Amino acid sequence: MYESEPVLRLKKEGKIILTAEEAEQLASKVDISPDEQELLEEYKIKASVFKDTLKHLYRNPVPTVDGIVLCEGKLVLIKRGSEPYKGCYALPGGFIEYGESAEDAVIREVLEETGLQTKILDLVGVYSSPDRDPRQHTITIAFFLHISGGSLKAGDDAAGVTCFPLNGLPQLAFDHKMIIKNWQQRIRYQGSESQALESL
Repeated sequence: MYESEPVLRLKKEGKIILTAEEAEQLASKVDISPDEQELLEEYKIKASVFKDTLKHLYRNPVPTVDGIVLCEGKLVLIKRGSEPYKGCYALPGGFIEYGESAEDAVIREVLEETGLQTKILDLVGVYSSPDRDPRQHTITIAFFLHISGGSLKAGDDAAGVTCFPLNGLPQLAFDHKMIIKNWQQRIRYQGSESQALESL
């Protein structure tokens, strides 16, 4: 997993007066002036409080969305323009913004990445495996959407957008192969359920 490391800098009146690297250098000095000693002590106190605070913060999974969209019977996939999985195909989707619903997020992401305006038809499922995204623990909510307007064109961070037949999909990023498989099973089940109801 990619992990960011918090770095403490001692600031006064908006200016950085001591970085972590400088604090290390000061600590290793044999002859240190009283002013430097005072500065180093202040840094150590603040660093201790900072690390203690971080230890008690909750690390929660990050919510994302993915959209299954069919265009003339083919599945719309984007070619990823950035890591992870740069160059691989994936369902259009992304991170839910603060103050945004999952439903609004998937419609926005699909539009940004494919140029297609869509409406939600159904919820496909929720996927929460901690290793589904190598950057961090994400939980994705997958939706099945219907095209209501727009035209197919790659946008946002997508390097390309292509429609693939369901029986000829390329290698997919993340857990998108499983999401699509679950959606196909759901569609088959709903079809057989409708036929059973019609026969009553």
